[in-house]
Amino acid sequence: MHYTYRPINLDTDFDTYYAMYRTEYLEKYGSFNMSENEVRNEFNSPEFDINQDTQVAFTDDGRIAGYAAIFADYELPVRPRLFAYVMPEHRGQGIGTKLTKWGIKRAKAVFECVPNDARVVLQSWALLDDEMQLLENMGYIHIRQSLYMKIEFDTAPAEVKFPETMNLVTFAEHPHLEDFARIQQASFHDHRGFVAQPLEKVVEVWQSHIDAAQEFIPEWVLMLKDSTKDVSMVFAWSFSEEEADRAYIEFIGVMPDYRRRGLGMKLLQHIFSEIYKRGIHKAALSVDGASLTGAVQLYEKAGMYIAHTYKAYELELRSGVEYTNQGQGSETVVE
Repeated sequence: MHYTYRPINLDTDFDTYYAMYRTEYLEKYGSFNMSENEVRNEFNSPEFDINQDTQVAFTDDGRIAGYAAIFADYELPVRPRLFAYVMPEHRGQGIGTKLTKWGIKRAKAVFECVPNDARVVLQSWALLDDEMQLLENMGYIHIRQSLYMKIEFDTAPAEVKFPETMNLVTFAEHPHLEDFARIQQASFHDHRGFVAQPLEKVVEVWQSHIDAAQEFIPEWVLMLKDSTKDVSMVFAWSFSEEEADRAYIEFIGVMPDYRRRGLGMKLLQHIFSEIYKRGIHKAALSVDGASLTGAVQLYEKAGMYIAHTYKAYELELRSGVEYTNQGQGSETVVE
């Protein structure tokens, strides 16, 4: 079969792209719960150029057989990310190899945007055996796991109490995203691969997701304060990309000075309770399987289990100084 390769055009190609995206989710997770608006929003990053950062294989009748997209939207893009997928009926035709080669070449454009001595690594993730085999054939190294964890509530989660000096503040009470973003950035600073972002950029991204979302619950974006000091924050949605009836916890972070006090567990249990009060009896989140902050153990202790395990792969594009935290220092825990 003959295939034509070019960037995606959302004005003319979106329907077939959305159908392909849905097929990918159904194959990998068994369900799909993203609106057209949410899928379109994934291309809305100011640093993302759809004409340069996407490559799609089209059949002669205009259907998408496979796609690839490169995201290098961090302030210091030393770890660009490649996402790709080939429709089941078009595998074995060399499409995945061609798209991956394109992605590797395109990712090297970040060389112009990072320090001359910076190590640059292309990241990809695989859930399907075909994906894993392709990446390994292309020279990628499997370095760790990325976990998708779930929990179901048979009964109402227990209410929790925070220390008397601390109080919870929700976005409904304090509608200033930059203050929540500030805590998120500071509490994630020692997480694997973290690259600091200007607060205005973080807020811009968060706001675009809120605007595109099926539903936004201001009470589920909250911060914990100790008098005037930042302690922790949570950002959760009433749905996940896979399941309409499962809440998704986008971020949960505790400031380094407040770890080892059980506050991470309390915050997680609090958002579980809030989720249950809304009539939602399922929740999920994603986490680095080799978390430097002990997050996996915390979530398992809270009753969560591993539903999907991605293999995280890396391909070194240029050797040099590692500008991100990859575990070179001592480990901490979020609880």
